[in-house]
Amino acid sequence: MNIHQKSSISFSQLLKDAQRIAGRARDLQEVTERERRVPDEIIAALTQSGLMQVRQPRRWGGSGLGAAEHYQLVETLSKGCASTGWVYAVLAGHADDLANQFCLEAQEDVWGEGPEALACSALFLKGWAQPTEDGYVLNGEFPFSSGCDHSTWAIVGSIAPDNDTGPGPRLFLVPMKDLQIKDDWFTRGLA
Repeated sequence: MNIHQKSSISFSQLLKDAQRIAGRARDLQEVTERERRVPDEIIAALTQSGLMQVRQPRRWGGSGLGAAEHYQLVETLSKGCASTGWVYAVLAGHADDLANQFCLEAQEDVWGEGPEALACSALFLKGWAQPTEDGYVLNGEFPFSSGCDHSTWAIVGSIAPDNDTGPGPRLFLVPMKDLQIKDDWFTRGLA
């Protein structure tokens, strides 16, 4: 298991970085709306500053901060660009989901190579998971997943058979390379 250097970035530094990035995100709002996604430059700045890792466990190179600090950072970024704040809230928040809902082996799959991996989600139970010898084959179409363009993993909700209780909802962790993005998301403020 790869355990990464623990983050030593203070919350006050993260807040300063969020304010700086919010200013740049404000400058790029038209680009964000036109391209229907947060620009790579902004995602890179959020990742390099450690902001994307605020909810990530310290063992995996994150800050391990709580929801209150995360929401304060979301609010700060949203003042510059609502889409940036939204996508940041989703992507940074899913680190906490990974830590609390998936086993250490799954966390190793995501963060084993480094703390920069991001996960989006599609939790709509629109798919069906078929068991195989080494896991599941997941089929379905999910309506949207904010931040998917910047993610290396997806947390996907689906229906799966269970030998004890019958079909039921399950969460699956899927590499983005195994998914196909259907580019049909046309909205404002939620890139």
